[in-house]
Amino acid sequence: MKKKLVYFPKSGGANAYPLRMQKILASFSDVEGLNLKATMQEILKFNFSKKDVLVLNWIESDIIGKTGRVSLTGISKILLKIFIFKLKFKKIIFVRHNIYPHKANKENSNKATKLVDKLEGLFDHKVVHSPVYTKDGYEYIPHPLYTYPLVIDNKNLVECDNNKFIIFGRILEYKKFEVIIESFPAEQELLIVGHCEDYGYLDKIKALIREKKNITIFPSYLDDKEAKELINSTGGLIISHADEDMIVSGSFFYGLTIGVKMYAVSTPFLKWAEEQFGNDIIETFPDVVSLCKRIERRPIREHISNGTISDINSSFSDEAIASSFSRLCQK
Repeated sequence: MKKKLVYFPKSGGANAYPLRMQKILASFSDVEGLNLKATMQEILKFNFSKKDVLVLNWIESDIIGKTGRVSLTGISKILLKIFIFKLKFKKIIFVRHNIYPHKANKENSNKATKLVDKLEGLFDHKVVHSPVYTKDGYEYIPHPLYTYPLVIDNKNLVECDNNKFIIFGRILEYKKFEVIIESFPAEQELLIVGHCEDYGYLDKIKALIREKKNITIFPSYLDDKEAKELINSTGGLIISHADEDMIVSGSFFYGLTIGVKMYAVSTPFLKWAEEQFGNDIIETFPDVVSLCKRIERRPIREHISNGTISDINSSFSDEAIASSFSRLCQK
């Protein structure tokens, strides 16, 4: 009989990760998205029957309030949720995506990290998607590819513009777009594409590009087909933010899925990826200035070998992810 597995969040808006994970987990369990309101109503009706497993993502986000500071109200809400989860689930698996929430300002980052460390002690298992995350007590489970198995059509290289580069993803202040806007070479074209809800920050970076004819900002949502076509038409995907809070990069896995060359500011995980799969997949740099100097030398996007594609599929296979989660559910 399959285990009953509940997943939070049920969807991630433009982030396809939750839906991909639920599809993988459904290979060995009956999966449903968490309905917090319905779960609370069950408790109020004194229904304390427990489902088998809850998989939690990003539960720690409420630690930080709108000002970037630790929020006592947010912490209280999280503790209440965890109390409810303990009443309704036999086992809780926490997937840690960030060392501390993106919204935390620098002055509150250490405090936020310690709070997340404390909170995760309330869960049965802790998972990270990075094989080079050094803290003890975590289970490494690969991050899913957004399409599996990975198949790359190298014919797209014929149509790509090697003088055009793209940053793709939600436009958020913590990504510090102003840094790359200042350093990007004038001879190359940069597209910054992604949904933005912070209009104040959007106005700030738009003001920075007024005199720069080679940089364009498209603050809008693209569906998957449009995004893939646009990214594939460029010479490479740029990952220009490498904050201390990052464990892995969702942009990296999106780039892998498309088969586009990536240029990134180095993090432990992205450096590992470069060493593991080679610089026809990703090149990393110590900072944005070094990255931009590489772009200035007009790199040519190259074919990705079948051997590399096979290595990627082996490292991030649906089967490996399902097997690892299944084993945790049985522990």
